[in-house]
Amino acid sequence: MSRFSKLAMSKEKRALLDKMLQDEGMAASATGISRIEKRTGDRPARLSSSQQRLWFLDKMEPNSTSYNMPYRIELQGPLDAHVLEKALNEIVERHEILRTSFAAQDGETVQVVHSMQAVAMPLVQADRADLPRLAMAEAQQPFSLTQGPLLRATLVRTGELEHTLLLTLHHIVFDGWSMNILLKELTVLYEAFAKGAPSPLAELSLQYGDYAEWQQDWLNGEGRQKQVSYWKETLSGAPVVLDLPADHPRPLVQTHRGGNVSFALPKELAAELKAWSKQEDVTLFMTLFSAFSVLLSRYSGQEDLLVGAPFAGRSQREAEGMIGFFVNTLVLRADLSGEPLMAELARRVKDAVTGALSHQELPFDKLVEELQPARDASRSPLFQVMFNFLDSPHEEQRFGDLSLTHGEVLNGTAKFDLTLYVEDGADGIHGNFEYNRDLYEAATIERMAGHFRTLLESIAARPQVPVTQLPLLTEAEWEQAVHGWNDTKTPYPQDRCIHQLAEQQAGQHPDAVATVFGGTELTYAELNARANQLAHHLRGLGVGPDALVGLCVERSHDMVIGMLGILKAGGAYVPLDPAYPQERLLFMQQDTGLGVIVAQEHLAERLPQDGVKLICLDRDAAVIGGESAENPEPLTSAEHLAYVVYTSGSTGVPKGVLVPHRAINRLVCNTDYAQLGADDVVAQVSNSSFDAATFEVWGALANGGKLVGVGKDIALMPKEFAAELKAQGITAMFITTALFNQLAGVVPDAFANLRHLLVGGEAVDARWMREVIQHGAPKRLLNAYGPTESTTFATWQNVYDLAVDVVNIPIGLPIANTSAYVLDAHLQPVPVGVAGELYLGGDGVAQGYLNRRELTAERFLQNPFAEGLLYKTGDLVRRLPNGAIEYISRLDHQVKVRGFRIELGEIEQGIQSLAEIREVIAVVREDEPGDKRVVAYVVPEQAEGFSAQELRGRLKERLPEYMLPSAVVVMDVLPLTVNGKVDRQALPHPQGLQAETAEYVAPRTETEEIVLAVWQSVLGLTRIGIHDNFFDLGGHSLLLIKVHEGVQDKLQTQFSIVELFRHTTVYTLTKFLTQQQTQEPAKTAGRAEESQARAQSKKDVLNRRKQLSKGRGK
Repeated sequence: MSRFSKLAMSKEKRALLDKMLQDEGMAASATGISRIEKRTGDRPARLSSSQQRLWFLDKMEPNSTSYNMPYRIELQGPLDAHVLEKALNEIVERHEILRTSFAAQDGETVQVVHSMQAVAMPLVQADRADLPRLAMAEAQQPFSLTQGPLLRATLVRTGELEHTLLLTLHHIVFDGWSMNILLKELTVLYEAFAKGAPSPLAELSLQYGDYAEWQQDWLNGEGRQKQVSYWKETLSGAPVVLDLPADHPRPLVQTHRGGNVSFALPKELAAELKAWSKQEDVTLFMTLFSAFSVLLSRYSGQEDLLVGAPFAGRSQREAEGMIGFFVNTLVLRADLSGEPLMAELARRVKDAVTGALSHQELPFDKLVEELQPARDASRSPLFQVMFNFLDSPHEEQRFGDLSLTHGEVLNGTAKFDLTLYVEDGADGIHGNFEYNRDLYEAATIERMAGHFRTLLESIAARPQVPVTQLPLLTEAEWEQAVHGWNDTKTPYPQDRCIHQLAEQQAGQHPDAVATVFGGTELTYAELNARANQLAHHLRGLGVGPDALVGLCVERSHDMVIGMLGILKAGGAYVPLDPAYPQERLLFMQQDTGLGVIVAQEHLAERLPQDGVKLICLDRDAAVIGGESAENPEPLTSAEHLAYVVYTSGSTGVPKGVLVPHRAINRLVCNTDYAQLGADDVVAQVSNSSFDAATFEVWGALANGGKLVGVGKDIALMPKEFAAELKAQGITAMFITTALFNQLAGVVPDAFANLRHLLVGGEAVDARWMREVIQHGAPKRLLNAYGPTESTTFATWQNVYDLAVDVVNIPIGLPIANTSAYVLDAHLQPVPVGVAGELYLGGDGVAQGYLNRRELTAERFLQNPFAEGLLYKTGDLVRRLPNGAIEYISRLDHQVKVRGFRIELGEIEQGIQSLAEIREVIAVVREDEPGDKRVVAYVVPEQAEGFSAQELRGRLKERLPEYMLPSAVVVMDVLPLTVNGKVDRQALPHPQGLQAETAEYVAPRTETEEIVLAVWQSVLGLTRIGIHDNFFDLGGHSLLLIKVHEGVQDKLQTQFSIVELFRHTTVYTLTKFLTQQQTQEPAKTAGRAEESQARAQSKKDVLNRRKQLSKGRGK
């Protein structure tokens, strides 16, 4: 596939453009663009705006081949190599730009046109199978923009009548349109020279340097401002980045290692798309661009997109015959808001394209200068994705007995994150995705290509469907996402009540120990009898099916008796945590309408008394003990409520989750993630108000195991906790992530004797998982995930199945009789790797929220893929290729800083990668309305000598500027809630928080004064503080070159221009330069060796080229 050869504007396209502009009252003749005139004088021409950009990029990344333009020209028939070489050199002589290099003169870069020197064209004999390797080797040789030449040619003979001309040029002197000119002139000249005739081509009246000078003059005129005004209005409020999901963390500085994935669409589909385009009065370009916008929107979740599209940049007729770099990239804004139909979207795109083409004279880099977007060295500004369309494909050309075809060599580079090249050929539509290999895996892009094809097929078949509803996944992918990964059905006692399963265990193993609390035991028979007595007593008070009964007891035998007794009576228990504020307890009593509360006497004073029958298990023991110890007759079924547990609401109002018996059975009976049995000893660590207690209590009692209570105080002391686990012979336990981290950090072998260790509640830190695995791992180590609304656990991941170097531990696949879907905002399954909201289905889904009809309707939906309800979790996740789900963040934790969307988890991972950090949590604080800031709270391994400022400095090596926390707060320990999770509300307010754009601070050292003086000179400003951001002050890429040269000259030092993107204030740049100077002596010897190695490498390349050359011949 070609690169910018797709810029050639066919006669049909030009006619269509003229018609569109006339329809808009902007005919080409009325755009106010003056003719190009021949420049006068002998002063070297300035660079065109596009050339300036490539000059800057070459400074950023010397010896890069990203802007090499390699071609393969296939020649069939008898060839005279001498004639071909003569014809090629005639073209070089005709077009000055092909013998131009670049140099700095008097503070600006100019074009240096050299006198004609013949371009050598070595002839190489090779097998055709070696052609790809030879072409790639040629394509990957860098050019020197200051020395030239910027054109290379090698002729490869693969047969007597088969030759391939490998032609490589630098983009700074060439573009795709230029290739069409070169080939046309090459054929004309070859035919003439083969006959001994002179060149029939007329002398050129204008050269590229004339255009470059004209453009620079135009940019200083009135025409520029009119176009600037248009683009400022058009791009106002546009997103800073297109957030496509990536497979790898984004490098701090943009890289260009490229890969390619090709695809083809059949002729029938191409014909349907063309017919639809004609029907809607849009071009095929607009249709395909619209479809690509839908693809990007579905991948990113954004409805407002900026995508680059290259156009020829030859609006004047006199430019059509010139070779040179004319192409200009236009920024097209796609608006997908309001769920448009495809026809409406195409019309929006048509308007965007028409407007862009009528204002195409403003070069892209000048647009960047004017708009001053937030800069980030890891991304290209304004857009990161390109769409490149060719509607006039390469055709075979004949001259004499020779036939010629040409194509481009894929040189393993990528200019942007992603570029889609599309070519409309006689045999259908061909496409090529060029992608950055440091961001994406080939498999991801191959899936994307399949989704683009599916989307186009959907558009052709169902154009009246909103673009948000058009099928994206292939049939096989849809089947896998909806059914394959949710094939979890297993038999379990779905028609029985959970207390009946405990009764069954009491009947089968009456003397087995059921519960252990505070050194005392209850057998199953004793537990069952006492629960029966309570149940009969409650029934006497009117408790029956679905009646809500409060339960306020400490972690003890009484807690389990209360749960079991309430269920046996037919009611549902409502845990009332004794540690809750009385205001919250009162709210819960009023919200549930509790008429009966089961409690312990010492807690009675904390409970509401009005209209409530209070039963104290200890105070009323004699009365309750007088009831029958026999199992009461069952009044409930599996569909009846078992408990109502309150969770914190996003509005601050707690909400009661309605959980039926069947949901508990599905959690603990015949499940796949943890097979509990009669020989298991389950730790009871959680409060009854925390839904993890459901797993602990009923996981033990429904399976005949032993439940052992662990005191809250012990759970918070790592060494004592570890000793208790060993002393009690614990085999199965759930522990919150925060408690797990604390225990793993102090006693990493604490879990060595466990058969099942489940960790969850928050994102798991892989570092502490590895610590446990290395020092004493349990037999099964699981990352468990599940909101209260899905009854404790919904998905699970066996950590031992993961690679040792994994950073983000997945939450895995759904547990038995559970389904998990990753959907977009329109309930469409998203592709693998794409972020979407997690929706949960199956028998574990709760019945909704108590007394919250609207909220229930919003969060509990009818499952469109199966029977039952679907719970909308509010969690952002993505699927991995093996189906496992990876947690990203809460949707309400998504935050944008300077227009960049960031994930707090990424910041936490970056900080956790530092060895001196034990724990970290990043939060978004809005202490003043509209002022959102990211604050990191860290617990260092060693508090002594730890510097938060130095930590932030080191983070710059791991995180881009916009992801750096505004403040780092050092803590001894992270505060925890009563349920063992990090208590975000208890995190302290960061004192002395200052934005980076703080008030003016003058330079304090000689180096700061020197650097600041360079900034003042380049920016033309007098008052600059050492914390002011270069780009915020109006800096741009060309000025950056001047800063780079000025600082290197004044300080007599050398450093990469890339560092100016990393260090955007005088303070940070000076600090970097100072550190570099202290390290310089140690590096000097190494640099000398590297210089020798580079010289030797260059010599080896030249030698190989000489060895390949077999001389001249036919």
